[in-house]
Amino acid sequence: CQQGAEQVAEGQYIALLTIFAAHRARAGGADPAVTRAQLQACIAACQACEAECRTHASMHEHCKHCAEACHACHQACKRAMQELKAA
Repeated sequence: CQQGAEQVAEGQYIALLTIFAAHRARAGGADPAVTRAQLQACIAACQACEAECRTHASMHEHCKHCAEACHACHQACKRAMQELKAA
């Protein structure tokens, strides 16, 4: 389904932007408080999306891919959050 593929791509794009913001904050180029809030929002959205897509993954291939992408996004944002805390 084209719509499912577009949602996965959009989610990955948002994750990349959020992680980039975390790296900029760690390097002193952005407000760490704002970046933490962005990462927390991204984590929450990815968890919710993954949970919903997992319920449909056995019926729809795009839901399986979306759940996997959301899980990867969630993990990447958690790592970025840890890096931000360590800085």
